[in-house]
Amino acid sequence: FFELSVRILRGLRPVDPEVIGVLTAAEVAKQGVCPVCGYALGGRMFRCTKCTTLHHEDCWKYFGGCAVFGCRSRRKHPAPPPAKA
Repeated sequence: FFELSVRILRGLRPVDPEVIGVLTAAEVAKQGVCPVCGYALGGRMFRCTKCTTLHHEDCWKYFGGCAVFGCRSRRKHPAPPPAKA
């Protein structure tokens, strides 16, 4: 088992964030889209208390917490609708 694990790990390549399009929580917020459904933010929303990413209320409930990879927070507070430009 150990030898197989070592061979698998050696075969892994580092992931280039530019290739797979990794976004930070701040970049997701700037886009103005929900990280769960990808639709424009609006209506009733929650803001994650850890990373401050906005989510639609229904999407937060569906996902069971923050959808930002690595955040895993379950704590939120209601957020006002975004200002109209």
